Amino acid sequence: MITTALLSLALVGAAQPSTQGGGGADEPALSGYFGPRIRTQDSADPLSLDAARLRLFVPTEHAFVQLELETVGDAPDFLDAHLGTELRGMTAILGRFETPLTRSRLIERERLVFWDRSLVGDTSGWLDGFQLSGRGQRLDWWFSLQDGSNGASEGLTGTARVAVHLIGGGVIEGTEGVWGAPETPTLTIAGAFQDDSSFAGGRRAAFEAFWTYDNMSAAFEVLDNDADVGDSSPWSASMTYLVAPRVETGLRLEDDELQERLTVALTRYQQTRSSRWSVELGRVDEGGAADSSTLLQAGVSFSF
Repeated sequence: MITTALLSLALVGAAQPSTQGGGGADEPALSGYFGPRIRTQDSADPLSLDAARLRLFVPTEHAFVQLELETVGDAPDFLDAHLGTELRGMTAILGRFETPLTRSRLIERERLVFWDRSLVGDTSGWLDGFQLSGRGQRLDWWFSLQDGSNGASEGLTGTARVAVHLIGGGVIEGTEGVWGAPETPTLTIAGAFQDDSSFAGGRRAAFEAFWTYDNMSAAFEVLDNDADVGDSSPWSASMTYLVAPRVETGLRLEDDELQERLTVALTRYQQTRSSRWSVELGRVDEGGAADSSTLLQAGVSFSF
């Protein structure tokens, strides 16, 4: 693993002087959020701190450092820990970062409409490695080489993703739902391919489409998993509607071949996108279970 070396590099980078005269993205930033939630499925401890996240961004003269720590339950974990720089119009990062397989994986948790990521977005996470990416008015792309996800075997995970903005730009790439999207229509399709050589059958292919117009948004995603990484084709389809300037409702259908889930959400935003309260009602059909179960959850998140 290269995490220890990368964290050492990050601390060295953070000690360098930051760019003078900069503003916004050129200045050091400390941000975070926490979100307590109550769930009917957690009968032993229905009320808990669902997540607490702290993010540190430090720009230097030629590069930047990002560290992100999240505590879920009682287990703190480093999410992001990487160095980055601009390289001939591209962004290069080295360290620990989210695998760029699907849009729902890349969206920060505090910018979701639903409390949880979709079953598709939950299939990948953070790994150590190297990534190049580029963003444009009509095309965004990512290419990464990371550690293999099979801890019992050596190998690398290679991921390539392309997002094409057929209508509008890529301003909604990092936000779920319609709140904060432009009033003009947007439509983006994206595809990705991944090969995890730490498995004999470790290939994945993803397809996505997401659209916004006025007060509505819709998204669809499907993932084809090879034999050793699920041997399944999970999918998710969602639609949201802004019923008031700060109130958004959403409906999501999803199926990963082990469970089917229907979720209805109602979210009220506060002064920022990631400060909100939300109530969700879901129906879950587990594979092999005789009856479906009902999930009711409610919570509030705050950001700074």
